[in-house]
Amino acid sequence: MMKMAEQRDRAHYSVGLFIVLLLVGFGVSLILPRFRVEGMKESRVSWYGGNFHGRRAASGQLYNMLDLTAAHCARPLGGWLRITNLDNNSSVIVRITDRGPYQVDRDGRVVRPLQPHPRREVDLSYSAARKLGLLRSGVAKARIEYLVKY
Repeated sequence: MMKMAEQRDRAHYSVGLFIVLLLVGFGVSLILPRFRVEGMKESRVSWYGGNFHGRRAASGQLYNMLDLTAAHCARPLGGWLRITNLDNNSSVIVRITDRGPYQVDRDGRVVRPLQPHPRREVDLSYSAARKLGLLRSGVAKARIEYLVKY
């Protein structure tokens, strides 16, 4: 009697496991966006955080320093970038939600009219900078890949 119950439980477990794996397999392919690389550049990246948290970004949404987002002067808002820190080879995919980085004067004020920063390509959110390991240094040399969803 006990053997039949064990066999039935194993059969139910196997069917359940198969269904879970099947759903996970389909779910991953449906949930994760697929990208192709449209271009690449090496430049310096920096990050911005607390002072802008909760303020409206150029895209119209509120800047959340805990999201994986970035600011770029020229790429389209809503676009995607893969940033790879060349010092430690860590990478992160971020969405462009804001404009910047901009040139600042010696007092740290943004130069008017707005001009792109001459030596930095991207400003990252706090979370993206943390994942890349550049919170302490503030600036790092990185590979920037321009991604397009397909």
